[in-house]
Amino acid sequence: MANITNIDNFIKSLSHLSSQERARVLARLRTEKARDFSTFSSEESTLRRVVNPEPIASFWQEQMWYLEQLAPDLPTYNVPFRFNLQGPLNVMALTAALNEIERRHESLRTTLHLRLGKVVQVIAPASSLKLSVTDLSEESDPDHSAAEIAKKFMQTSLNLAEGPLYRVHLLQLDKARHKHVLLWVGSHAVADGWSLGIIIRELISLYGSFSRGEEPDLDELPIQFGDFAVWQRESLSGEAYDRILNYWREQLKGCDPLTVETDFPRPSIQSMRGSTSRFFISQQTASRLTNLSKRFQVTPFTILLAAYQLLLVSRTGQEECVLGTGITGRTKSELEALIGSFVNIIVIRTDMSGDPTFIELMNRVRNVTLDAIAHQDLPFGKLIQELAPERDPSRPPLCQTMFLYGSTPLLDKDIKLTTDLGLSWDGVSTSTVKFDFELAIDEHPNGLLGRFDYCIDLFRKETAEAFCNDFVQIVEAIAQQPELRLSELCPMIYKKITKVNHTSGDSVNIKQSTNFTYESAKAEMTTIETEIAKAWSIALGFDHIQRTDEFFAIGGHSVMAAQMVAQFREQFDIDLTLKHFLENTTVCSLANVIEQLTIKLSDQEYVRSLLDRVEQLSEAEVIALIEQHEKIEPASLQQETAYSIEDTDQQISQNMKKNRFSESDLPKERQC
Repeated sequence: MANITNIDNFIKSLSHLSSQERARVLARLRTEKARDFSTFSSEESTLRRVVNPEPIASFWQEQMWYLEQLAPDLPTYNVPFRFNLQGPLNVMALTAALNEIERRHESLRTTLHLRLGKVVQVIAPASSLKLSVTDLSEESDPDHSAAEIAKKFMQTSLNLAEGPLYRVHLLQLDKARHKHVLLWVGSHAVADGWSLGIIIRELISLYGSFSRGEEPDLDELPIQFGDFAVWQRESLSGEAYDRILNYWREQLKGCDPLTVETDFPRPSIQSMRGSTSRFFISQQTASRLTNLSKRFQVTPFTILLAAYQLLLVSRTGQEECVLGTGITGRTKSELEALIGSFVNIIVIRTDMSGDPTFIELMNRVRNVTLDAIAHQDLPFGKLIQELAPERDPSRPPLCQTMFLYGSTPLLDKDIKLTTDLGLSWDGVSTSTVKFDFELAIDEHPNGLLGRFDYCIDLFRKETAEAFCNDFVQIVEAIAQQPELRLSELCPMIYKKITKVNHTSGDSVNIKQSTNFTYESAKAEMTTIETEIAKAWSIALGFDHIQRTDEFFAIGGHSVMAAQMVAQFREQFDIDLTLKHFLENTTVCSLANVIEQLTIKLSDQEYVRSLLDRVEQLSEAEVIALIEQHEKIEPASLQQETAYSIEDTDQQISQNMKKNRFSESDLPKERQC
C-alpha cells in the first residue's frame, strides 16, 4: 500500500488530526481498499443550518437515551473536568464567559425527549447561569476538601429529559481568592473529551474580553449540533450505508465474546459500578516502543493494542480477540469548533491463532484496524441494532472491553486566561465503568500513564492490579524482543491459545432474517399475549407474531424496546421496567411478567378490601372462617404473588396464619 506510514499515523492521532487530514486519509483508505466509497462522498448530504426547534437526536444521543431508561440516575456517562485556577479571579467575568459559552452552543441547552416514537432534541432558550461558589478557605485542608467535593460533584445525576445536561461549581481555596477550582460535569449526550479543548479556548477569549469590559469577539458558529444530527441520518442511507453494514456483518459474523474469568458471579443486569487501578510504563520502555514503531512503520497505538490483545488471549485461551476502541467522529471541519458528543466505537477483531511472532501480530492488528477505520461511519449503537446480537442484559453487546490511546486531549498544561491568571485541568473519576473493564494509555513526558477501569461487581482490586502488572510485563518484553513468538514473549503468564469452536452457543449470532417460525408457537395465545403480539406487529411491521417469538430476533431494537415498555406501562397500568423487558423478550415470557405485575396490583387493592371486610366481622366470625379453611393450603398460596382474587376465603385463612392480620389490625372493641 502506498504511503502506508502516513496512513498508519492516523491511528496515533485519531483525536488530534485536522479534519482535512482525516478526510484525505479516509479517502485514500477507501480508494486503496477498492471499496468505491467515492459514491458515498458524492451522495453525502451537505452539512448546513437547519431551522428545526426539535431536531432528531444523533445516533449516539439515541443510545444515551436508551441507556438512561435501563439505568436511570447513574453517572456512568458523565464527562467530568476540573479546572485549577491560580491567580486573582474575576468571578463575574468567569460567570459571563460561561453564560456566553452556553449561548453559543445549543448542545448545552439541549434535553432529549421521545416524540412519536423518535428521540428528539429540545433546545431551551439561553438563560443566565448563576455560578455557585463554595468557600473552603476556612477548612484545615482545603485541597483535600476540594477533592472530596469534586468526587461527589462529578457523580451528579443528569436527567436527559429534565436537564440541564451540564453543571458548574466554583470552589474558593484561600482567603486571598487567588486559588480556585472550577468543576464542570456534563452528560456524554452533549459533550465529549474533545469538547474540553473548545471550552478552554473559548474561556481564554471570553474571560479576557469580559474582564476588560469588552464585547466578545468570537465568530458565531455556522452550525449547531442539531444540524449535525440531521446530516448524520441523511448521510447514512442508500447503497453506501448497505456496503458499510455488509462489511460489519461479515467482519463480526460468528465472533466469540471474551471469556475472561471473573472473581464474582455476573449480575443479571450489567453493573456499571467501577474502580480504577493505575500503572506507569517507564520512559526507557516508551522510547523503545517509539523506535519499534519507526522500524516497522506502525504506531505506538498499534503496538499497545496488540499487546493488550495478547494479554487478553493469555487469560482466555481463545484464538481471536474482539474489543472496542474509540474515535472522535469529527470528520467534518465544521464540527471541530462544536461542543457536543461525536464519539463512536469501532470493533477490532484480530486473529491470534498460529502462535505468530509479535511483529506478525502487529501487522494483523494494523490491517484490521485500518479496515475498521475505513468503515467507521456506522454508529456503534446503530451497529448493535442492525446486527442484533443475542441479547444478554448482564454484559455489554459485541465487546466486553475497550482500549483507548491518547484519550486525554493534548493541551498545554500551562494555560493563561490572563497574564496573571493561570489555568490547568484534570480529569476526575466518576467511579463507574461502561464495559466489564477498560484500558487507557496516555503519553507523559516521563513515559506512559496507564489506567485500568474495572467493574467492582466482577473483579477484585487484586485481580485488577495483577492485570496491570501483566500488561507492563508484556510491553517491556515486546520492547526488547518483538521478533519472538507470542508463546515465547512472556512464558510466566502466557497460556497456549486453544482453538475455540465458533459454532458454540456463546458466539454472536447476527440476525439475517426476520421470518422466524417455531413449532411450539402454535399454542393459543392468552389475552395479554395477544395484546403484546399486536403491539409488536404494529411497531415492527411483521404480521405473524407468535407467542415464542423473541423481540430482538424479529427486528426489535433498544429504543423500540423502551417505547414498548412505556406503551405497556400505560396500557396495562403497571410498573413495568426496561429491566423486566430485557429479561423477558419473548411474547409469552413478557406476558407472564405483565400478568404477575397485574396480580400484584390487584392483590394490593384486594388486601385493603379484606382489611375492611375483617373489620366488619365479629371475633367469632373470624375464628369460624379460619377454622373452616385452615386445612386448605394449596401450593400456589405458598408464594406471595401467586394467588388470585377468586381465592378470597383461602387468602384470609393464609394471611391470618402468617400473622399478616394481627390482633392489632382488628377494631379494639372486637379484640380479646
